[in-house]
Amino acid sequence: MHGKLNEEEMDLVFKASPNRERKIIFATNVAETSITIDGIRHVIDSGMVKEMMWDPQSKTRALKVGYTTQSSVMQRRGRAGRTAIGKVSNYCKNSTSFHLVFM
Repeated sequence: MHGKLNEEEMDLVFKASPNRERKIIFATNVAETSITIDGIRHVIDSGMVKEMMWDPQSKTRALKVGYTTQSSVMQRRGRAGRTAIGKVSNYCKNSTSFHLVFM
């Protein structure tokens, strides 16, 4: 799920799965605060974010990947269990960001 989905693709995110199948939604941080998807029971959080930042070398703005903030971790955590019991799993590669990851 990302900001460039068309309306039809976005509708699929919110549509119930046929035959009670498990639905997996990959999302950018657009899903962090702006939406609630009925039935989300498990959020797997990479602890990463891609955001526009100033690159002093090229003197331009560029998308950079980095670690998310503690408040974003809490927002992502809140996506699970909004309409049913849920859980969250946090993952991060770098031990320096481990202090951001808690359950």
